[in-house]
Amino acid sequence: MQRSPQKTGSTFLSLKQLSLSIFQGLMITAGCLGIGYYYMQHGSNDATVRTVIFITLLFSNIFLTLVNRSFHYSIFKTLAYKNNMVPVITGITLFFIATLLYIPFIRTLFNLHSLNFPVIVNCFFVAIAGTLWIEIWKLIKRKGSQPE
Repeated sequence: MQRSPQKTGSTFLSLKQLSLSIFQGLMITAGCLGIGYYYMQHGSNDATVRTVIFITLLFSNIFLTLVNRSFHYSIFKTLAYKNNMVPVITGITLFFIATLLYIPFIRTLFNLHSLNFPVIVNCFFVAIAGTLWIEIWKLIKRKGSQPE
């Protein structure tokens, strides 16, 4: 409310924000393809590789939601912001992941494979690596400038 309104013809995202979002997508893609390649090289079948990539993508979207609440402030600060939908969406996504992995009918419908806990942890950490690097970028940005 302290800033003047945007011009009528201005876009929703600035070029910097759009570039950052594209780079985030590329990093998530690299993480998903990397973990898929790892499991493929270690003899996993197609359904397992597809499942690992998909679950990593879903975890990445959870983290992306959290880190993109602000392009300036850290995730630790923005977690304090009240937004009732963030835990709801996170919970729904985690429920969806559990449903995909452990309800046979749903798993078959999506042509996926159940994963054991260590594999799920790998998906989780690859998703963290693919998304939370932005926190380092935001820290560097905060040290050098004011919020946009």
